[in-house]
Amino acid sequence: MDTARRWPEFAPHALDAGFEAVAGVPMRLRRDRIGALNLFSRCSGELSQEDEQIAQAMADIATIGVLHARAIHDGQAVGAQLHTALESRVAIEQAKGIIAEHLGVSVDAAFELLRSHSRSEKAKLAESAQRVISGALRVDALGARSRRRRVDTRDEPHRAMCAPVPMSTACRSRGESRVVKMIPAT
Repeated sequence: MDTARRWPEFAPHALDAGFEAVAGVPMRLRRDRIGALNLFSRCSGELSQEDEQIAQAMADIATIGVLHARAIHDGQAVGAQLHTALESRVAIEQAKGIIAEHLGVSVDAAFELLRSHSRSEKAKLAESAQRVISGALRVDALGARSRRRRVDTRDEPHRAMCAPVPMSTACRSRGESRVVKMIPAT
């Protein structure tokens, strides 16, 4: 087959650069092919059997190097992702503690407040947590939002109507209102 027709964009550039022949040797590990090692020659003609064996050995060594580099990169990427996840988790836990202490709610309730705020602001949970920790997001604003919605921050969120029940004198004296009885919506 005519080289110019088979590779109409590549062949003219290779010829202009002084190459008369190109051989491609597969880079593979078992059945997985990851690329090709291309050999350029200034002389036309095919590779001898010995040259093919040497080229394949070079391709095999290059394959090992490429796969090793990929494994290192993938390991570093996973490590970085785990590090970020751990940092995010620590920030979220700190923010939950700050919210729970400041508002006098359970840690689960604090998480629901933080998550609700993040969703309503279309922000990542870790970003909202960092804002709580830094003081950029006022914790009392989270509590006010919860009271406006009359959400029981101690229970799992679900679609239901809430019914207030009597609270202790201690809660009344602090000006708190708690909703504890959930009546499923019909």
